[in-house]
Amino acid sequence: MIEALAPFARVAYDPQVKLIPTADASVRLAGSALEACRGADALIVMTPWPEFLKIEPVKIKAVMKGGVLIDPFGGLDQTACVEAGFSYHRLGAPAIGFSL
Repeated sequence: MIEALAPFARVAYDPQVKLIPTADASVRLAGSALEACRGADALIVMTPWPEFLKIEPVKIKAVMKGGVLIDPFGGLDQTACVEAGFSYHRLGAPAIGFSL
């Protein structure tokens, strides 16, 4: 799936993965959840690991360039994300927050 985002710079973080299982060398592996967010236009939280859920959304937003947050499983606090300035998107729910 990450290959579908090939036109964009991609950074991945998974606390259980030390090497990215992909042939695409343009995907950079970050050392922490917050590092993966640094300078990002958008954040997609694909797994509800505690490492992501423990970070306050305002801290995530502070290191990002953009404000789109896609949280398919709804693991993050939706209200806190919107209050931090994110356009928050969750599977099966309408988007909330600022519009593009």
